[in-house]
Amino acid sequence: MRMQRWIVLLAVLLVLQIGVLIVQGLESGGGASTVERPEGGLLHANPEQVARIVIRDKAGKTIELVREGKGFVVKSAGNYPVEGDRADSFLKALLALEPKAVVARSERSHRGLGVAKGAAEREITLYDAGGKELGHVLLGSSGGEFARRAGEPTVYRVSDRLGYRASTAPGTWVDTSLLSFQVDDVRQVRWLRKGAKQPALAVQRIPPAKVAEAGSEAAEPKWLMTAPKAGDLERTEAESLVSALAHLRFSRPVAAEAKPEHGLTPPEMVVEIELTSGEKIRLELGARTDDNGVYARTAGKPFVVELPSYTAERILEAPDKLKPKTEKHPETAGVAGSGAPASPSAATPTASPAPPTTGSAPAENNAPQTTTGTAAPEGR
Repeated sequence: MRMQRWIVLLAVLLVLQIGVLIVQGLESGGGASTVERPEGGLLHANPEQVARIVIRDKAGKTIELVREGKGFVVKSAGNYPVEGDRADSFLKALLALEPKAVVARSERSHRGLGVAKGAAEREITLYDAGGKELGHVLLGSSGGEFARRAGEPTVYRVSDRLGYRASTAPGTWVDTSLLSFQVDDVRQVRWLRKGAKQPALAVQRIPPAKVAEAGSEAAEPKWLMTAPKAGDLERTEAESLVSALAHLRFSRPVAAEAKPEHGLTPPEMVVEIELTSGEKIRLELGARTDDNGVYARTAGKPFVVELPSYTAERILEAPDKLKPKTEKHPETAGVAGSGAPASPSAATPTASPAPPTTGSAPAENNAPQTTTGTAAPEGR
């Protein structure tokens, strides 16, 4: 008797579940298995006619990509160039988006699928050079698995999840590399604070060949601190710091040129990298951003970018945190910073040294000859 009651109860539950599925299927237009294509596809613009792509996310953030020459630029970031064919590739994939199945016909389903007006995961509008709208589509949840054309209620499951690529963050569209060089090619690096007459920090790399000439058996480079004091540095510590500069990346482009609020005219700090080839690289650091990052730019490039806080802190704090493992006095500084004592004749000059040039520190006997006295330049 008890078993029969359970069977009846399970049968009732099964009927209820089937009823719910039928109602959902009728509401969505027959279920996701119904293949139906809108006339002309979701978007059917000629890619060569698309001059502007506007992307809006559900938080209300927008980004505008504008065709300029053979590529696109990020208009909202001072027309910073989009990297390579990233925008063209996205546009091609967007125009190739195909509906695979109808998943809903009612506007009541839009919010749950992430395609509601004003609250879609991504809303993308295409314009021609004259401002005419060429296409308007809303991408929904699950990275854009669902989509609908603006002004139409039908929601489709589509062939590609483009929501992940349709970012409103400028940094995802551009090449974020700010500096690029090899650590082994570095001769010296100097940190100069605004208004200072002497470097806050200067480090020098001695290549293995020079180290060997000084009598060291180790066929490894050495790193020296030459300002604000002289001394040997831990190789791994120095190379880690310089490597951070050698592969420096920014988080987002900000503006085509510096404004007073960026704190770059003049910069708060300048980092000068001199390579063995004679090439000189200049990095300028300015004011803090709203995200606690730092505005920055490089010589020869007017664009202002933002360095993320963790990267900026390491560069800014280097003069205070990097310490020599052994300090050297002028009379004991060795050839090329090898640590070997200088010869008596070198330590005792036969004639009075010439007075130092204004703004420069006097050269030490037999110490590495590095320029440490140039004041931080006032802007560009």
